[in-house]
Amino acid sequence: YGGTVPPQLPAGIATCSGFGARGGATLNGEIITAHNRHTPYDPRNYLQVYIVKPPQGNTCWVLSNCPQVAANKVVNDKGVSVILFAGGYTNVNSLNYNGQSYFAEGFGVPWFHLLLYIGTHANTAEEAIEMLTIGTPGYRSRTGRDSLLRGGGWLFLVADNDTMAIVETTADRYAVRLPGEYVNLLPSAPPGEDWTSPDYIVCTNTNV
Repeated sequence: YGGTVPPQLPAGIATCSGFGARGGATLNGEIITAHNRHTPYDPRNYLQVYIVKPPQGNTCWVLSNCPQVAANKVVNDKGVSVILFAGGYTNVNSLNYNGQSYFAEGFGVPWFHLLLYIGTHANTAEEAIEMLTIGTPGYRSRTGRDSLLRGGGWLFLVADNDTMAIVETTADRYAVRLPGEYVNLLPSAPPGEDWTSPDYIVCTNTNV
């Protein structure tokens, strides 16, 4: 939105949340990822699954809003899963943070293209995280950038059998969160909850 006023969301809309679990957090130790679509009763609530089989690259399936070909979640035949969540917007606080202006949006690579490219080209979750954060070597070579310029603020849950992570992004900034990190940020966690477990990670939108 380039620093303009973000759109007003309908009352009660929560958009998306999801989780990844493995090891002791699942019945048989296999990895599970799940994506909850919290949308109002409008066309965005009608979903379909596409199976993509490119001449070169990985076969993948995509859970998407009708009629988009790439959105929400992609899983490929290498076992890489990427889930999309709404991110933050440029707001009055980000425009004056420690005397500087930060924009969530930019004229960068749209997440539609990112999801399809990752689905067809990433062989591991680590490769997917690299594509989401610093881009491919070819992208960096052609643009002269040392990180990927994205189209806006989005969150991604990335997983395979070896790696689970949340990638939090704006157009030109990112952070990678791993299971069990930031436990000190949860002083009010319910007693007995193991927030340091490496076996699960949770993500929800920051569309607030």
